[in-house]
Amino acid sequence: MCDGPGTWLLDREGRDGVVVRLDDGCGQQTYWVIGGTEDEPELFVPFGDMDAPDLWILQRD
Repeated sequence: MCDGPGTWLLDREGRDGVVVRLDDGCGQQTYWVIGGTEDEPELFVPFGDMDAPDLWILQRD
């Protein structure tokens, strides 16, 4: 698990989503899927076994 400052970009060329990269090189870039509603958007990503993944949801502080 990593935390810290980084950058993100909206990927509209492949699969509509967000690519997150941390500045300190911790971990690899992660592709987050856009979900939720217009009023309450959320980003989520499945990790692990794709038949029974752990779902991580990015939340604002």
